[in-house]
Amino acid sequence: MSSYAGKTKGEDSSGPSSYGGNGPYAPLSGSSEVVGESAPLLATITMSTASSVAGFNYDANRPAQDRMWSWVFAVCFIVCVSMGIHGATNVNPRYRDAFTKDFMSDPANCPAEPSRRMLIENEPPQIDPHVFGKAAAAALVASSAASVALGLMLVKAAERNAHAMLNFAAGTQVALPAFAAVLNLIAGNVVGAVIFGLFALFMGWLMNRWRHFFDLCARLISVAATALTNNPMLVPVVLLLKLGGLLVVLPMITLMVVSLTNGHIVPNPYVDSSGTGGVCQNAEGTDVPCCMWEVKPWVNAYFALGSIFCLWTMMIVFEMRTFVTASVATQWYYQPVGSPPLGNSAITRAVGHAFGPSFGSVTYGGLILTWVQIMKDAANKMQRERNIFSILLGCIMACLLELIEFLTKFATIRCAVTGEAFCEAARNATDLLKRNLLPTVGVWYFPPMVLGLFSFILSVVCAVATFFVARFSFEGELSLVLTESILLAFFVFFIVLVGVSFFANLLLSVVDAVFMCYATDKDRSVVTHVEIHDVFQAVPMSTMPGPVISQPDGEIGYGRPVEGERAV
Repeated sequence: MSSYAGKTKGEDSSGPSSYGGNGPYAPLSGSSEVVGESAPLLATITMSTASSVAGFNYDANRPAQDRMWSWVFAVCFIVCVSMGIHGATNVNPRYRDAFTKDFMSDPANCPAEPSRRMLIENEPPQIDPHVFGKAAAAALVASSAASVALGLMLVKAAERNAHAMLNFAAGTQVALPAFAAVLNLIAGNVVGAVIFGLFALFMGWLMNRWRHFFDLCARLISVAATALTNNPMLVPVVLLLKLGGLLVVLPMITLMVVSLTNGHIVPNPYVDSSGTGGVCQNAEGTDVPCCMWEVKPWVNAYFALGSIFCLWTMMIVFEMRTFVTASVATQWYYQPVGSPPLGNSAITRAVGHAFGPSFGSVTYGGLILTWVQIMKDAANKMQRERNIFSILLGCIMACLLELIEFLTKFATIRCAVTGEAFCEAARNATDLLKRNLLPTVGVWYFPPMVLGLFSFILSVVCAVATFFVARFSFEGELSLVLTESILLAFFVFFIVLVGVSFFANLLLSVVDAVFMCYATDKDRSVVTHVEIHDVFQAVPMSTMPGPVISQPDGEIGYGRPVEGERAV
């Protein structure tokens, strides 16, 4: 595949502010004459000219977009907080009795009212939360610090040893099913051994077929790690974004839990008869509480609205991460050669755009992802049913939802770069991807697979180490110590996995943003970073650039790609 780098005379910094173009041609950054191929274009231009070429809108006073969705989010927040405060100020003091076994087992304490609520069963806990918390506190704090350290190590390893990481991950994809086949064979499970054996052979064939992409994918991961290393402030800023999301969600969850105290004690509708000694039993003869706690009807509506709001908030945080990462990565990509490092200016500009003129677009994208997550849960339930029609429909829904999630991500990247409204950015990003998307699935399969696998392995190692340390540190009965050790290991696994996956997802976001910059370069027929173009040019693109055309106003541009023509 050939690359183009047009050097122009009399460059005009007032060129188009968004890439891709709206006409039938993609003009070359306001040029009036093409001199020929040269070194990277951005080596000799200023930041204002870079804005023209890259389509990055550096203006701090971007026009506000999608403001309606910001108001919708604000209204939902006010309603949820108001309902939560109402629930907190109208607590029924008898709710504590619902957690007293003797009180709930006495039918005299239940007024004769119908109920549709579930049973409340009270069993003495096997683990003392207070004792376990004191013993596990140090391990949980240490695992939190270890997750950050391991995440930074993962970024550094991706920058320096991406090839070794990819080779290890590819080998693991074959070794794990092969090992499972051997274990099934030893256990005498011939069917399981055959299934895992065939899967191991399939993965071996697939890794061998895609081996020519190993070098490319390793360089992709390395480029993303380099960009992240050159912008270290991106890590604490994104961490603060997540912390801010938790500061919104956790109080909301607290208000939702407190709202459960709005109700009254009613007879248990599952009680069928009273056994000896006034003990209540169900139809199967099992002892059950005679009374139960029933919340007021508005609490159910509040729980539904509050749950959607909390999910929406976390999706907005996810969109913020994508937005800020894409903005910083794009500014780094189009930074003129020889200019001083961007420092905190890129982060400040990105955060200002995210919480300023583009907050409505980010909120809109978060709402779409919220709907996608809810529909994904419905699709997963349909796939678990025994009805073949439901299974097929669930699979189709899952594929469509993955596509919507994919396009939403690139629409958010486009919003970060140009400041467009979300729907406009989605149309332009889709148009750009149709012309420049890499057709080979293997290229986009390996980076998430490699980073996800290493995140999982590091989490498992920390969890196993924690289990053995706790096993010989905790005191008490053996069964209780084992239970506490397993529980602590699970907590450590979850904390480390979340921490390391945070850095892995940052790397993947940088890969997506850099690809959008590369696709923009291809549309404009320029080369900004030779090393990055070398990475992407190792894979055939969807189409060739169109022919060079002289436009009526004297500008030079490339025509739209010819349908069906492939790059070589």
